[in-house]
Amino acid sequence: LESQADELAYKNQILQIQNVSVEGRFGLKNKEIERLGEENRVLEEDNKRRGEEAWKYIAEIGEVTNENLELKEQLAKSKKEIQFLEYDLRSSERGLARAKSTSNSLEKACARYRNTAGEKSSMVRYLANELALLEKKSTADGEKK
Repeated sequence: LESQADELAYKNQILQIQNVSVEGRFGLKNKEIERLGEENRVLEEDNKRRGEEAWKYIAEIGEVTNENLELKEQLAKSKKEIQFLEYDLRSSERGLARAKSTSNSLEKACARYRNTAGEKSSMVRYLANELALLEKKSTADGEKK
């Protein structure tokens, strides 16, 4: 019995050594798991931060894109307005040319009428002088008789 007890005690020691070895390995594994868990937590936080930054960047890109679209719309409106103003300018230039032509025609007509009026005025003075001479002559003839 004593030899069996010694043998069992020996086996018990071996099992305790193996148990300590297994516990040590599991302890190391648990520490490795804890370390990896902490690294994972740090990486998750970093990913979360980067994701938030990415969404901010995407939002900024969206704002810039919207601003770009608004500017393109404003540019298109401005181009249309410029085209309208250019058309209006050409139309005004044609109207001005017609007005100048009409003005020139009116100036020529006025000059003709002034000449005609001047000629008629000269004719009226001439006829008035002739009439005055005839009246004098008629008065003088009437006094002689």
